[in-house]
Amino acid sequence: MIPENPQTNGSTLRWTTIIKWTALLSCPSPSPLSLDANTGDMMRFQDSLPQLPVPSLPQTLQRYVDSLRPHLTPEQLRRTQAAAAVFARPGGDGERLQCKLLQRADKLDNWLVKWWTDVAYLGYRESVVINSSPGILYPTQDTPRTMNETLQFATKFVMSTILFEDLLHRRAIPVKYPLDMSQFFGFCGSCRVPDEPLDYFKTYSHAEMKHVIVAHNNQFFKLPVFHDSGRMLSEPEILRQLVAIVEASPADLAPNADECVGVLTSEHRDVWSKLCKRLRKDADNVASIEAIQSSMVMLCLDKPSQEHVRPGYEALEPGAGVGHEAAISHTDRLEFSRRLLHGQSTADSSANRWFDKTFQICMAPDGGAGCLMEHCGNDGASSVNFTEFGLDYIKAHPGPIVACTRASLPAFTRLKWTLDADVRQAITKASLRLNADIERVQLRSIAIETFGKADLKAKKQSTDGFIQVSLQLAYRSLHRRNPITYESVSTRKFKEGRTDTIRSC
Repeated sequence: MIPENPQTNGSTLRWTTIIKWTALLSCPSPSPLSLDANTGDMMRFQDSLPQLPVPSLPQTLQRYVDSLRPHLTPEQLRRTQAAAAVFARPGGDGERLQCKLLQRADKLDNWLVKWWTDVAYLGYRESVVINSSPGILYPTQDTPRTMNETLQFATKFVMSTILFEDLLHRRAIPVKYPLDMSQFFGFCGSCRVPDEPLDYFKTYSHAEMKHVIVAHNNQFFKLPVFHDSGRMLSEPEILRQLVAIVEASPADLAPNADECVGVLTSEHRDVWSKLCKRLRKDADNVASIEAIQSSMVMLCLDKPSQEHVRPGYEALEPGAGVGHEAAISHTDRLEFSRRLLHGQSTADSSANRWFDKTFQICMAPDGGAGCLMEHCGNDGASSVNFTEFGLDYIKAHPGPIVACTRASLPAFTRLKWTLDADVRQAITKASLRLNADIERVQLRSIAIETFGKADLKAKKQSTDGFIQVSLQLAYRSLHRRNPITYESVSTRKFKEGRTDTIRSC
């Protein structure tokens, strides 16, 4: 995805997405995590992983010049090469900085990761919404179309998360390849926390994450998923609690617009940091924020877009309204993608979020379901593993769930907030800003039906390379110049590795 030149598009931020539903992107590579795989020590390769190497100074400078070559005039390139030569002189700035870098690498398992995380994520001060938090749209053949189906689907995803966290706690996630697995411990019971000048990423212990947070109609509920005895809730028990939460939070009891605290997490990070400190002066607010941050995962039960409301979608009775009477269209997918990316608006689902939470499973009774990820602690490939674990669990447990009638279950609680006039005004201001940002985003998709992954492979062409070149050619045709291209590459073959950047050369 390449954003257009701001000088070209004025105040509108456009993203171009090329999607091939039937072949190009519908055939994911096999997940290294499997429900039926043999368990083992997930950290067994960790000690044998090499440290991230430090490139030599000549190699760094040559890569720098090569990456700029397509974007410079001959005169600009000559000046750049001359400056690089001066920087590389013996005893010069280049050698001194290279020596400091090598000294840092001697002291740390990974000389880059803290800088990368601080600069690329925690030090980024604009809103995380749209700008840095990606989403994963689930395959629509698996997603719910009525409220009953939504809660059935949600129950199984909650159960898969409990099982996944249990595997993490026991270090029992099966690992096939020597890759760094440390970021997996930031999936559950974690959250980005606002601060100045840097945010920080907070993780909680296994003993502290015994609940999930459920968001419905802009209200947050703490749902324990373990009995006092330590036994995890069963699927019928979880379903019963989710039904009760939905019944306890009808739309007519939703908070007023200036009481939707979750909207504050969409603010500029410095603004949100100050407001969060203000909220934390009240004991109820502290308890509510801690409950969200320490939760295993957050489940966002959204309302359907009005154009997608189907008869019976509100039915909670087993079997009521069940039946996929119509296939989800390409237009529907695009609509669901918008809701997943930013919630569409505060009048829709944007206020039904806590955007700092690492993983939010979002679904509505109109076929739209997916996962929104706050990026500072985790990267795309490992997040897909977590998502596929949940989808595989659902496929392995197809059948309807019948809510239990057990008399006693751990009580869920509605989170309480104490909001003064200044905070209410801040919520109103944050809502206006977020809605304006959403209006500036134009999300489009192109369904290519004439060819796909199989055709490219038959011609021995890289699908990734094809998409990258297509985007670069499209940009050049619009702006008559080459784009500066960024593509992520995994560095998890090294200790504490995350991602790095592939340039166009």
